Amino acid sequence: MHLSEIKLRLSILSVLNHYGLRPDRNNMLKCPFHEDKKASMQVYPETNTVYCFSSKCATAGHSLDVIDFVMYYEKVSKHEAILKAKQLAGAHEPAAGVAVAVAKKQAPRDPQVLQAFYEACQTLPTHAKGYLRQRGIEGVEVGYCTVKLANVITQSAITQAQAQANRLINQTGKPHFGSCVIFGLKDEAGKMVGIYGRRITGQGGHVYMKGSHQGLYPGWPAKETKHMILTESVIDAATLLPELQPDQAVIALYGTEGLTKDHRKAIANLPELAEVTLFMDGDEAGRKAIELLSDKLKALKPSLTITYVETPEGEDVNSLDAAARAYLLAKRKVVGEKELVGERELLLSIETKNEAATPPKASYYLDTSQPDQMRYESELLDIQIWGGVDVTALHRLRLSLFVTNKQHGQHFRDEVNLYNYKAKMAFLKAASAELELPEHALKPEMDTFTEVVEQWRCEQKQAQKQQKQERKTYQMTDKEKLYAGRILNSPKLIEKLEQALQAAGLVGETTNGLLLWMIFLTRYFEHPLHALVHGSSGSGKTNLLKTVFKLVPEECKYAATSLSENVLYRPPYPEFWSHKILLLEDLDGSYGALYPLREFMSSQSISKHVLEANPKTGAFEQVQLIAYGPLAVAGATTKEKIYEDNANRSFLIHVNESREQVAAVMAYQNRKAAGLEQEVDDNILKHVHNLQRMLQPIKVVNPFQPELQLPPYVFKQLRTNMHYITLIKAVTFLHQYQRTRKIDTSGISYIETTLEDVAIANRLCKESLLRKSDELSGQLRSFFEALKTMVDREINKFVTLPIRKELRIHPATLSRRLSELERRGYIKQTGGNRKQGYEYEIVQWGEYEVLKKGVGILDEVLEKLWKKYPDGQYADGQYAG
Repeated sequence: MHLSEIKLRLSILSVLNHYGLRPDRNNMLKCPFHEDKKASMQVYPETNTVYCFSSKCATAGHSLDVIDFVMYYEKVSKHEAILKAKQLAGAHEPAAGVAVAVAKKQAPRDPQVLQAFYEACQTLPTHAKGYLRQRGIEGVEVGYCTVKLANVITQSAITQAQAQANRLINQTGKPHFGSCVIFGLKDEAGKMVGIYGRRITGQGGHVYMKGSHQGLYPGWPAKETKHMILTESVIDAATLLPELQPDQAVIALYGTEGLTKDHRKAIANLPELAEVTLFMDGDEAGRKAIELLSDKLKALKPSLTITYVETPEGEDVNSLDAAARAYLLAKRKVVGEKELVGERELLLSIETKNEAATPPKASYYLDTSQPDQMRYESELLDIQIWGGVDVTALHRLRLSLFVTNKQHGQHFRDEVNLYNYKAKMAFLKAASAELELPEHALKPEMDTFTEVVEQWRCEQKQAQKQQKQERKTYQMTDKEKLYAGRILNSPKLIEKLEQALQAAGLVGETTNGLLLWMIFLTRYFEHPLHALVHGSSGSGKTNLLKTVFKLVPEECKYAATSLSENVLYRPPYPEFWSHKILLLEDLDGSYGALYPLREFMSSQSISKHVLEANPKTGAFEQVQLIAYGPLAVAGATTKEKIYEDNANRSFLIHVNESREQVAAVMAYQNRKAAGLEQEVDDNILKHVHNLQRMLQPIKVVNPFQPELQLPPYVFKQLRTNMHYITLIKAVTFLHQYQRTRKIDTSGISYIETTLEDVAIANRLCKESLLRKSDELSGQLRSFFEALKTMVDREINKFVTLPIRKELRIHPATLSRRLSELERRGYIKQTGGNRKQGYEYEIVQWGEYEVLKKGVGILDEVLEKLWKKYPDGQYADGQYAG
């Protein structure tokens, strides 16, 4: 039996019962691992764990699962605890009083179904958890239907014919159990043969497998069952599970007329069964069902006593609280008679003098619905907590309290740190006088109040920790998968992506946009690419980044206008940055974080040691901060040289600042303002998101790489060559659905690059490689090329004033650019003066054409390869691994 199966079969409540430990109605118990006067151990049936909030406990700060609990309780090794837990899970029949005994012993036994159902139970989405928490359903097997689970159950059904009849996906591709929390229906052997779903969005509703209802929920009752409770629905049965007595069992009917042959067989085969209680809804259909079902049950087993619960009008099992359910079950009546005589002793313990009185509430009540004005109420006091409770600093409990004596109406207001003994005693003395209550009566009330707030605060702390560690996920529907698969298999995949960029609002920058999108795609790799978008202020660099960023799924990206070093070193959990994209709209706002960003780019992880004060002792201790990548980083800047170290690790993308581009963008803006341009279609964005979600990790091999060459003038050739290799890999990775999968000698699956992939990569990176070959920055190169178009080559003379007026450049900017060109030997001063303007001549006329020709080597090499491999496939042998 695998460890995961042990944890699935063995509930924490069963383990507690085995050791004679019973949690109270709030799932609290006295911790067995230290002296505990008041219950400090919280039981979490939904996660199958316990947690002790006492600092005196040997387990302080650690949640214990079933194996950990056995290890601590038995004082044995981990291995011995696993063997003990295995024995309890495999051979142990349900013990008396176990809240979920029926559910835990009847897990599905088919290995594939078991694993798939277990995964569904362990990966509930947040909205499903919220629904179950709202319905008060805890400690039972419940999952959320995924396509994987649907397929496994369909294929593992009893026979292929039944699998076809009971399939979970209909012919339209719409999940039959979409948006459903699901419960397993089991046969007598404990195997899952059916599923019940409760839709939790839209109009709600019940969903069953197609065909007749098979199996029982939560399963076949134990042979020693004496008292059976029948409910109208699975939700009602799940609600009652934690409240069963040792000899009781519950089975869900499938509606008021849902008594199947499985129900009849289960009831008829219980040798000790003496009573069946019908706990129906409080409506006309429920009352009619009691009459109909009682007759059927009497005919099935004449010796049975048939009782029923008088459910209040409009209520059902799940809508009532636990105290009300216990009260009503105790007052159940025999069909055709008055109250059940054998239960009068129990009635005396919970009934009040007023017959119509509701069940008594707990002695205290904490209302946290308004965090800034929480309210605690007991029989004696009404305490309002103004400003809420700080859940971060557990070493103090400073509260602003407004206390009211409920008996006489006196009030008292004060601020107090309840963890400071002197302050607490002073508060009690002053409050006692104002509220006209003796201190010996007030102190236990305040002690109970303190414990209740402590418990709530610890629960909030734990919930926040779990919430921080929850990863963003998105479950695609079958229809979405089908559409995304069609795009990925399309021979016009790149063309469709370019159309999506244009539809998202990108004007005239399609090549840069597609290159940036490919760089973002490398987040899937262990060594992703990075991008630095450069341009002058107002040139559209941020718009380029944001537009392409729209085409990345939400769960894969983070964006920031500024970033501090601490944010990088202190993520919510170490893998927070792993396989994500970090977009910095302006690097100037993140200057202090540039060093760790460079380390992320190079090493894919960052770490440092810092001194921090221990919140408990106050002493400074050395702490290691660590965060893991890989992380793809993209940013924009107007100051290329300042970020040269980061630029060397990135693809340089220069926005188009030509007059034609400016005119095109302005025309688009005007059309959009006039309502002539459509808004961004969210469906287009969603399709591009989904095709990325469909991509699977796979090894990429480029057999052409030894024959490929970079332009000879490229700076930082070693690093740039790796960028070129990774870009080609990204293009191949995107086309994985169009590539034949091969197996190397190590048994690893891989796909090969084609010449079409190389051609796409070459087209995208030419401009970036040209910039990396040019010693002039992008802005300076644009200025110099514009200058050459304004100067007659034969005369080869120009003065500054006409140039400044034509290009509309600030005098300081013009002077700076001319000085840089002169310093690098591209121009030289030949005359003039400061007042009338200096005269220059151009020295370098054809050097840019030489650079362009050098970049052309990419096309020359590719043309030779096409002649060698006409079909674009590498055919001179196969990669062996």
